[in-house]
Amino acid sequence: MLNFSTLFLLSCLVLFTISTPSTPPEIRNCSTLQDLVEFGACLPLISKLKRYVEQHNSEPPSEHVENMTLLCEKTTSCLSRVQCKQGIEAKIVLDAACDIVKYRDSQLQLCIVGFFKKVYLAREMMNETSCFKYNDFLEKDMAKRSEAYTNGKQCFMDYVKESCNESSIEFFSKNYEKFVTTMTAEPIVKNCKSSHHLLNSFQCVAVAEQTASSIEQLSKTKIQPNDPRVDSALNLCRQTESCMNNSCAASESVRQRIQQSCNLVEMMQSKFGVCISKIMNDKPDLSRFECLGGMDFYATTTEVTCEKYKTKKSCVKSLMSDICGEAAVEDYDKIVGIVASQFECE
Repeated sequence: MLNFSTLFLLSCLVLFTISTPSTPPEIRNCSTLQDLVEFGACLPLISKLKRYVEQHNSEPPSEHVENMTLLCEKTTSCLSRVQCKQGIEAKIVLDAACDIVKYRDSQLQLCIVGFFKKVYLAREMMNETSCFKYNDFLEKDMAKRSEAYTNGKQCFMDYVKESCNESSIEFFSKNYEKFVTTMTAEPIVKNCKSSHHLLNSFQCVAVAEQTASSIEQLSKTKIQPNDPRVDSALNLCRQTESCMNNSCAASESVRQRIQQSCNLVEMMQSKFGVCISKIMNDKPDLSRFECLGGMDFYATTTEVTCEKYKTKKSCVKSLMSDICGEAAVEDYDKIVGIVASQFECE
């Protein structure tokens, strides 16, 4: 017959990344036969859930998220019948692990990221007076952020009902307070594998996507000197950089790429950037510049970009100087070096 220590070792399968929580001292240890039977009945579910998580640990397909969510609910329900210390602790840990599974649902992620996009966009608009701006959902102080989410519940839920799918609406209608706690309460174990860290990483995804959208819009229009649209894109980019630097989920290489991207946006404000924008939008006849060797200057592929700023950078410098004047190429070598690095030109 299994003794309790064996059962408890097996139950530790749920302790994926989180330390065992402490329970009040008055909660009794699991020691009776009934405790062992009830706990033992949950072990197959715990073991199955662990296998699911191990197999789909990074970005599980939506159908597996759904299966894991159902399995989480069954396992949690099973453990809720174990009313002794180790069972209660296992359920607390399982709840935390299952929260991560829920927030990996693609529709829920789209909903949360979309909300953050609205918040970032509102912050960029000078005359914006919506609830997305006056509730500081991005406050770094977690106590103040919690207050913002509490006061801004109607704002958040209105967005969800207007912009998210039915399952997301149902989830937040039932779990808003828990969501706020997860979002704003720093976990005791700072291993970057908690639902708190996952939720806050969505904030970085949102501002990064908003930045990319702003840059794409800039690339389609002619940039003017002191163009406020560049200021807005640069501000978003620096916010992305700050978010990534404060997120344990972002690798050093990602942070460096973001920094380089922001440097490129900043470059758009320079005379170099204004000149390139003018050429790309006006599309003058460049056939007289034989040094281009028939290259399609107006192509936007990485290959052509590298050819312009690496292989034929001297030719492009002459071209820019001819069309825009010497001032456009004052910091030419420094700027094209940044461009070549960003596009990983060999």
